[in-house]
Amino acid sequence: MKKIKISPSILSADFSELGKEIKRLDEAGADLIHVDVMDGHFVPNLTIGPPVIKALRKFTNIPFDVHLMISPVHKYIKDFADAGSDIITIHPETTDNLNSSINHIKDMKKKVGKRKRKGWRKRKPICTICTKYRWMGNIKKRYNHSTLKQMAKCSY
Repeated sequence: MKKIKISPSILSADFSELGKEIKRLDEAGADLIHVDVMDGHFVPNLTIGPPVIKALRKFTNIPFDVHLMISPVHKYIKDFADAGSDIITIHPETTDNLNSSINHIKDMKKKVGKRKRKGWRKRKPICTICTKYRWMGNIKKRYNHSTLKQMAKCSY
């Protein structure tokens, strides 16, 4: 059986103390740190960019799993790779040539993730952490919200 990796999202962090929050995740034993990057265009929210990732990189050696919800994505891959991303996840609909974007990520010596947004707007998440757990494949099939709430110490 594969080991489950915990990848908390910094979207739930206190943005006024992101460095301290990253250190707390490191001390708590997180396997990865999930960074959602949104451009206000591909998705309605606007979040962080490469300078913030670069600034946070000095606080931990935990791999950054950077989920790019930006369009067009291809021209920003190098910036996020150079900033300290370890895994770069993109959506196929944010690039004109998915293979080219994937190869670009691999050329930068980064791991590649690929997501589909289909149906994303139709779902209303119960909470960020529980939704994150559900998107992790087999966990979706094995755990209900009550169990996820306990695992994630969810208050929703």
